[in-house]
Amino acid sequence: MAGFAIFVFLLMIFSILILLLSVKVVPQGMEYTVERFGKYTVTLGSGLNIIVPFVDRIGQKLNMKEQLINVPSQEVISKDNAKLAIEAVIFFQVTDAAKAAYEVENLNNAVLNFMKINLHTVVGTISMDQLQHSYGEINARLLDDVREATEAWGIEVIRISYTKSEI
Repeated sequence: MAGFAIFVFLLMIFSILILLLSVKVVPQGMEYTVERFGKYTVTLGSGLNIIVPFVDRIGQKLNMKEQLINVPSQEVISKDNAKLAIEAVIFFQVTDAAKAAYEVENLNNAVLNFMKINLHTVVGTISMDQLQHSYGEINARLLDDVREATEAWGIEVIRISYTKSEI
């Protein structure tokens, strides 16, 4: 009889362990990717979710809220060879957790580096006079260029704001 009680006790402990490993609670504003034997299978939305223990595991935990990246001061040269220091802020939101997790190695770093390159490219085609009088147009151009490239990464760039000063 004592052997049966131990067996029942161990079975209950094992059942509780399986239940704890199966249930995943995803906080509001987050999404988790699930990998089965290392391959992406599904994205878990916020709330209570069930996965297959020992087979599935949480891959990445992604923040689905609007985020921002500060682009540090960049020295750029305008079309008429004026040296400028430009800083920018990028506001973006993850729209597809799977793409954001698996299409690019380091999402924030990739967005930051792409924005730096884009700043140099856009400002290099515009004269100093145009930079002073076409703030909205330049912002729109930066936004369009960055949006187009980052769609493949599962994010939406919402807005970009930059400031400039002469060196």
